[in-house]
Amino acid sequence: KPLVAAEPQRAKVKYSVEDMQSAEYMFSTLVAKQPEMKKPNLESWAGEVRKMREIDKLDMVQMGEVWQWARNDNFWASNILSAKKFREKYQQLLARMRQPQSTGYQSTNEKNAARMAEIRDPERASNW
Repeated sequence: KPLVAAEPQRAKVKYSVEDMQSAEYMFSTLVAKQPEMKKPNLESWAGEVRKMREIDKLDMVQMGEVWQWARNDNFWASNILSAKKFREKYQQLLARMRQPQSTGYQSTNEKNAARMAEIRDPERASNW
């Protein structure tokens, strides 16, 4: 009688209550601005949060700050729509957040507005 190797069972995704609360919070901030957004698999999101904590060794407070910054950035708010994408882009988001005037589109708009003011009133011109 041939022996059939048993398929190894994958361990269930583990996450803490705090990981799930973070996932729920992340989703709530998205749905607040986009009510029609489909509810994701929050267990998967909590698993991503756990990986960020355990594997990537990230601080939960800082993760929250980076998430909030991304939600308020004109570019990233529409590009970070899941915990997986947040984890994938975290280092890039953190670097952008730490740059002075880090909201790229806003600072570009501010520069354009300043330039238009200079065109209208050359005496207000600054060296840039």
